Amino acid sequence: ETLRIAGEILEGLTVLHGLGIVHRDVKPGNVLLTADASVKLADFGLARHFEADETRATATDAIVGTVEYLSPEQALGKDLDGRSDLYSFGITLWEMLTGGVPFRRDSAIGTALAHVREAAPGLASVRPDAPAWLGAFVARLLEKEPQERYPTAEAALADLRSCSASRARVRGRLLRRGLTGALGVAALAVGLGLLVTRLLAPADLPR
Repeated sequence: ETLRIAGEILEGLTVLHGLGIVHRDVKPGNVLLTADASVKLADFGLARHFEADETRATATDAIVGTVEYLSPEQALGKDLDGRSDLYSFGITLWEMLTGGVPFRRDSAIGTALAHVREAAPGLASVRPDAPAWLGAFVARLLEKEPQERYPTAEAALADLRSCSASRARVRGRLLRRGLTGALGVAALAVGLGLLVTRLLAPADLPR
């Protein structure tokens, strides 16, 4: 279910970035589930065009966005593109998988600095049951340098779908092998049971 929701968020970001718009506030509170469980991105109050000549700060010079989900470049007040949203999406996905965020310090400034300076912990350190490919997927989203992340939401979505499909195929093969093995063991047990019955049968009974 987490991967389904994540995929739909990336679909929304793909469309948004295709229009040349960066959301700037991707977080769980702005991801809505409809009655039929569809996913909608909400609250475009901070959204802006990549090339628009408009401020990146509020009237009080506070950095725009929610501090726990800021990309490093957003925390530094730099120009943003869609890769900033991918970092915020990575934080959101981390929270979906673990129940918490990777960076939360005693103050807003401390949290913002952690986004800039500190490497995100590996997903396996919190969710050891998570598959390795998912840990690598999240880690790439949370790279400090934008050029180290996925280049686009579309590329991230393609990777997510590819890895999910590969895992589903592996699980299907393992299930089929397990079923085949179980049938083989059952057949062997029946055969041994019949053999034992014949060996233990009284000599005067017809064989």
